[in-house]
Amino acid sequence: MKLMNELRWSYELIKPCDLATLWLLLFARNQKRSVLFFTHHKCASTFLPKVIRGICTTDKRLRHLNYSNLTSDVGWRFGFGSRFPSELDWFTLNSDILFKKSGHCYGPFRYPFVFPGWEYFKSVFFLRDPRDSLISRYHSFGFSHGVPKDKVTQVDFLKERTSIQNTDINSYCIRMAREWSKPVLSTYKQMINTCSHAPLVLFYEDYLTNTEEFISKVFNYAGVSDSQVIAKQIAGNAKPIRESVDPNNHRRSGRAGQYRISLNHETIQEINAILSDEIKFFGWSTD
Repeated sequence: MKLMNELRWSYELIKPCDLATLWLLLFARNQKRSVLFFTHHKCASTFLPKVIRGICTTDKRLRHLNYSNLTSDVGWRFGFGSRFPSELDWFTLNSDILFKKSGHCYGPFRYPFVFPGWEYFKSVFFLRDPRDSLISRYHSFGFSHGVPKDKVTQVDFLKERTSIQNTDINSYCIRMAREWSKPVLSTYKQMINTCSHAPLVLFYEDYLTNTEEFISKVFNYAGVSDSQVIAKQIAGNAKPIRESVDPNNHRRSGRAGQYRISLNHETIQEINAILSDEIKFFGWSTD
């Protein structure tokens, strides 16, 4: 009866128009607002797509598009590194085609990406203590991460790997705190403050301590109910922490607070100073 009343109201509203307009009204009624997923390297970013796929499997009104996979494999075919200085330029230029405000889950993006109108989407931010992510980045990009398939990306990746292998971990983390952590987190801070829809901000520590609850929060934010069963399944397959540290494995450790034993005191203090605003804003400890 409720639907019939809506149909009758819609028909009265668009009598001068055609039935296609009525169909569009009803179609829009059943669409969910699209969600953008933002994170960064070394924050279980390979786990997040499993959660997103679970959302879209549960609710067929949402479709998952992970453009990051596309660019890492064949980005050179689009001119990344030649016609376009970065993939962000290409995405921004084509954002009106690539990003729709309803019916999709986009990402995860491992970097801040601000395109025209992004603030009208729902947004999930999944972040890790930058001091831990710096440690993980050093070991990953220096030793264990697989070489990208993209031809352009390979050159920069291998150049960075050689540089890391010849750099002390303390020196590397201080430099990357300025060059990587600071720009990423400060931009995410600005984005969170300018979202039109209240964003969902989750932390790596949430993922470690209660993986199932972490997943349920993401499902609920996307507007997908009855997520307990699939959240339990996804959580059951997650292994956020390794039993022992393996420096040669891409999933080396997964533990929180590694920086306290991996970096010297002076390095930690300097990183804390570099990232003081971001550490305070996101609530990470400086003890």
